[in-house]
Amino acid sequence: MGGKILNKTAIMLQYCSDDGKQRTECSYCSAKRQTFSGEETGLTYHPVSFCSSKMRADDYEMLMATGFTRCGSYFYLRNTVKSCCETYMYKVDVDNYILTKNQIHCLKRFHRYLQTG
Repeated sequence: MGGKILNKTAIMLQYCSDDGKQRTECSYCSAKRQTFSGEETGLTYHPVSFCSSKMRADDYEMLMATGFTRCGSYFYLRNTVKSCCETYMYKVDVDNYILTKNQIHCLKRFHRYLQTG
């Protein structure tokens, strides 16, 4: 009873779901997948997901390390065995990332648009 709690977590959940309920709508592949034997159709989307507006940095890092993907405040983990789409994860080392000339040009245009409309 008098033991020390090693990890306190503070994730504020707004929405939570598990993959018990299959969803038929997938915004990426429209329930189709190309395979070597042809096209598979009628597949379903099985996410484990939640929305969170606030969490600690170490909790965020743990979620990313275990395969969760984030889009804004929506975090999801696809069941790759049951789901229609394959999951691809891209990680960028932001400390060593160098923008291309085209990216710099787009960024300048975007800033100019924000300033002048």
